Amino acid sequence: MKIDVLFEMTLILLNKKVSAKYLANYFCISTRSVYRYLSILDTSGIPIVAKPGRNGGISILGSFKLGGLYFTPAEKMTLLSLMQFVPTRFMKENLTKKITLL
Repeated sequence: MKIDVLFEMTLILLNKKVSAKYLANYFCISTRSVYRYLSILDTSGIPIVAKPGRNGGISILGSFKLGGLYFTPAEKMTLLSLMQFVPTRFMKENLTKKITLL
């Protein structure tokens, strides 16, 4: 089990609905491994939603939010100062909002 894959998978699923195949290709792992990781996330309290079919996919329940326990105030300031290197204005605004909400 790789904690970095679990964390990044959580961030992806918070932002959009994707297929297991997409996650498998993104992380260069098997689809079976994707389902193992999703099971780990689900049993740890992250509400995974999976819908089959053409308009289906895997996501995290819309009402779920990560708490602000992950970054110290100094770490938040560091992240905000790194925003000067983000290429587009839209990305800067979007990321700045998300960082300040943490």
